[in-house]
This record gives sequence, C-alpha cells and structure tokens, in this order.
Amino acid sequence: KQPAAGVVVAAAAFVAATLIAAMPAAATAFVAATLIAATPVRASSCHSCAQAPGSNKSFGECQQFRGDLDFLASPTRRTLGDAASWRRSIPLLSMEKVISSAVTGIQLMQPWLVHIGCNEFGNSNEWTDTKLYLKVVAQLNATGLKPRLALVEPQPWNIPQIHSKLHQSSQLRSSLFSVQVVHAAIAADCPASGGLVMHGLNESLLPAVYLPIIRAWASTNHRHPLNALYGFAVRENCGGSILSPSECGKLKKLYTAARSGNLDTRTILHRFEVPCMSPKKLLEEINAVPHHVAWLNVDAEGLAKEIVGEFLKLAGFAPQFLMYEQGPSSSPLTSWAANSSHRYAIGLECDNPGEDNMIAVPAKALALMR
Repeated sequence: KQPAAGVVVAAAAFVAATLIAAMPAAATAFVAATLIAATPVRASSCHSCAQAPGSNKSFGECQQFRGDLDFLASPTRRTLGDAASWRRSIPLLSMEKVISSAVTGIQLMQPWLVHIGCNEFGNSNEWTDTKLYLKVVAQLNATGLKPRLALVEPQPWNIPQIHSKLHQSSQLRSSLFSVQVVHAAIAADCPASGGLVMHGLNESLLPAVYLPIIRAWASTNHRHPLNALYGFAVRENCGGSILSPSECGKLKKLYTAARSGNLDTRTILHRFEVPCMSPKKLLEEINAVPHHVAWLNVDAEGLAKEIVGEFLKLAGFAPQFLMYEQGPSSSPLTSWAANSSHRYAIGLECDNPGEDNMIAVPAKALALMR
C-alpha cells in the first residue's frame, strides 16, 4: 500500500479534535475551515511498535512504508495504542471507525460503490466483500440512501462465482438500488484490440489447497504471480499448518528455478486475454460520472497504484472512501491530496506485512474519528 504525503493537523488541536489531513471528500461535503499544516509523521514512527498479542507479526513490520501518514488502521483494532511511540505521533484507528466515519459523509441518493478486482467476492474476512458491503450499505440505508454497486473482475472463471455470491446474499441485493458485474481489466492504456494479456500460475504445478488463492494472483505483470507465490506460500506459510514440508520444498524449488532462469517461466505461467477498460470507459459502462463515485476499492495484483492514479485524474472524482492494495512506494494520493480542492487524510491499513492497504478519507471524517 502506498503512504501518502501531506499530513494536516488542525492548529492547536492535536488534542482538541480539529485535526485535518489530506483525504478524499465529496465536492459539496467538505469545506474545512481551520486547516493548518502539521508536523509530518515519519515512517520511523513505525519502528518501535508493540507486538500484537496472539500474533507472530508486529506493526513494527510496517516500517517498510515511506512518506507521511495521517493515521493507521487495523481491522482487528490491535492494542497498538498502548505503544507510547504511536500515541505521540499518529493515531491507530479501527477499520470500523474509519469506514463508518467516511460513509457518514456520503450525501448522494444513489452513490456508486466501485470495487475493482473483487476476485470471487467470497472472502469471509470481516471487512471484505459481502460482509463489508452489508455494513456499508446498511449504514447508507439508515439515512435513506440506496447505493449502486459495481463489481469489476478480469478473470472469466470468477464471474459466475460473483453472481452466485450475490444470489446467495438476498439481503445485500435488496439493500442496493442496483448491482452490476463487469468482466474487464482496468488499465490506463488498453491495447487497440481491446484485450489485455494476463499471466497466472500453472495450477497443475501447485498444491490443490492453494487453487482459490493462486487464481487471484493473475496479473498483467508476469513477475507478480511469482512474487505472490514466494511471499504468501513460501515465506509466510512454510513451517505452518497449511503446507506440508514436501509441498514447501516443491514450491521453493519452483520459485528459485523460475527466478534464476533455470526454468522457463512459460512452464509455470500461463497467459490469457481479458477485456480491457480505462477508468473513464468503466464509468461510461456502468452509466456513472466521476462525482457519483462515493467509494472506490481497488485490488489489482500489483497494478492498483496505476489504476488509482488514472481515477485521480478524472475531473470531479472525490470519493468519501478510497482504498487500494499496494506496497508503499510513491503514492499517487500524495500529490492529489495536496492539490485537490477538497481536503483529505491519508492512512495505511497495516495489519499484516505485505497485505496493507492505502486509505484516503475526507479530512472532516478523520476529525470525527479522533
């Protein structure tokens, strides 16, 4: 995920709750009055975080991000707030609070919630897929709003699964004004043919237990599936209960051979072509305009930063909540947040190393979270 720059804190009120940062807000909703540039919070603040109880990972491992942030978010609301270094520098918030505060600012009667890269739409984690949107939509319904949902997925074998999940969740369907499933990859520049080549791992070479996850690693970047294989399967799960020692050994050899050039990547990767759309074309496809997008969630297997960057160029684009899965290098949110006519705060969902998300929410929403 990418860190954002431009932390903004309200004048005398780090303590008094007039903190404001650079984050996405809807055009009409956020005119921040007392904005004052604040002291940036550096990545070094992450280095001395407490170990999360019951976990073999600590927030200190989020130190790989660079730049300045306004907040950190945790799906599990880990007890990192007890770490003095965090209390002094940057707030740690629950995802529930972040999302709820951001959604409060949505005022359009039929706002668009756009999810790019929803895979099978079957993740059972509390703040993903069906469970996530049930919460968000319920909050909007309570204020008389009935949102539209667009689920965008490039991999053709996932499309029937998405429809199946939607069919199973009558509660979600009935709470929405409409829902559209779009089969396409989103990219800044689509080939003239209209199709985009993606690369996925050869499933016949890998343990069956990983098949649902392996399919999610397909990307237009042929290196991404190999890096995902190493990061998730080898580094994180070898020695655990998911993979046997023999399976671990097989995966390590496969990865090492492919990376060293001793194995033709065409042996481990397969290519397939999918429809391609630019962000502008996607909005035209679902009959939306940029300022109607109140929520954007992007998980595009290594390409999320580029996709978000293209959305940020669209005139009128000012969502109440923006999240994308991307390691923190140079974030497109940084210059956007600094130059936008609205005020935004930038955060990082930093729960498990390598699985964090960049988040942008209205500065006014962040003030409500304090």
